[in-house]
Amino acid sequence: MVRSTTHHPVRRVQGPRGYPLVGSLPEFARDPLAFFERLRREYGELVPYFIGPWRLWLVTSPADVEQVLVSQASKLHKDRATRSLSRVLGDGLVTSENPLWKRQRKLAAPSFTPRHIASYGDIMVDAANNGVERALRDGAARARDVHHDMNEVTLEIVLRTLFGSFDDETERAGRAIGRFMHAFEDEMRSVYRLLPRWVPNRHRREMDQARTTLEAIVEGLIQQRRASGEEHGDLLGRLLAARDEDGLGMDDEQLRDEAITVFAAGHETTAVALTYALWLVARHPEIQDRLAQEAQEVLSGRRPKHDDVSRLPWHEAVVKETMRLYPPVWIVGRAALEPLTIGDVRIKAGDQLLMSSWIVHQDPSLWTGPEAFRPVRWLNGETDDHPRFAYFPYGGGPRVCIGSHFAHLEAVLVLATYLQRLEVRPDPTSRLELQPVVTLRPRAGTRLFFSPRA
Repeated sequence: MVRSTTHHPVRRVQGPRGYPLVGSLPEFARDPLAFFERLRREYGELVPYFIGPWRLWLVTSPADVEQVLVSQASKLHKDRATRSLSRVLGDGLVTSENPLWKRQRKLAAPSFTPRHIASYGDIMVDAANNGVERALRDGAARARDVHHDMNEVTLEIVLRTLFGSFDDETERAGRAIGRFMHAFEDEMRSVYRLLPRWVPNRHRREMDQARTTLEAIVEGLIQQRRASGEEHGDLLGRLLAARDEDGLGMDDEQLRDEAITVFAAGHETTAVALTYALWLVARHPEIQDRLAQEAQEVLSGRRPKHDDVSRLPWHEAVVKETMRLYPPVWIVGRAALEPLTIGDVRIKAGDQLLMSSWIVHQDPSLWTGPEAFRPVRWLNGETDDHPRFAYFPYGGGPRVCIGSHFAHLEAVLVLATYLQRLEVRPDPTSRLELQPVVTLRPRAGTRLFFSPRA
């Protein structure tokens, strides 16, 4: 319980009692989304709970989220769960801290500006068309696993934009990322997460094996590039050429970690977003018809390109609304480096603060019909006066996702390409089950029917 002091007026807050030793881990492990929904419903906007010896806080007020991610960002760093991703991501931008993070962010940022990202539009559309052709070859009679399909599309995009190639070796890296995600979920939802990082178990061995595979592939590509001395327009080439104010670039270890981070984060999150977008559009034929009409009016049968994105407002609205309902990065975590006050609640050094966009994006005090899929809310002015952090699918503050422009461009172009050429229908036997791990993945059964658009 938080105690009031003269210098820091605070209020008393309550949370679940949990169990001896493990705290709320059993309930969290059963269903993290339901657990967080219960905390918000029963205890309010800022709720403490324990997992093992660690005190965590669920933060769901947009004003409090802004304090954590922006105004008090210097007093926090990445939370324990996020730091554990370094087992595969190393010291990339997702897991590193100052001063390494600040230097790496400055070196990498120019490669992710809208001007540079625009050059990848054709690659994104090529990969989407390849996905469409695979669907057409298999015919309309068989339902397809749309999550698998979107993983194939975004894997091709990230490999071609990052490494300039799409072959068996780079595809092997994609499979390694998949193995890591499953192992990480097992770790986070079991008592093993309470053990020190040096204690071995099956999950950690699998994560280490994934890391070994990724390191070998990426280090080989870096060495080939350095040996050739040739300039390349892909992201790896730009990261190789990046220099700080002292004229120094990244060493091979830094390059490797940043490349693995871009590969893992860029591939997974957009595949998930596109899966949910197509799943929702298939169940709302009136919106699918509106998208097809917009594509016909803007594109007149030609393939979309980067400059078309701003002329496809309904497509952009569908992407935004999908990421409101099913944010791929469903939770963002920080840990307090020193005592601080969030709102009128005192947070101790070492406490973990978790901001769940899943909860905030469906708050009925912020959103009209929060459970409904209504892309029009992004076009009719309904969201214009929302608090800044009522919607934060890419995080926020100094550590906002560096690839947000890339992800938005990719999602709109792939969605436009698919719906320009295909009609999407639901499989009535398929049900959507969510699997909240690092990202909000669909567990299984995301099947849809695809047929040529007349």
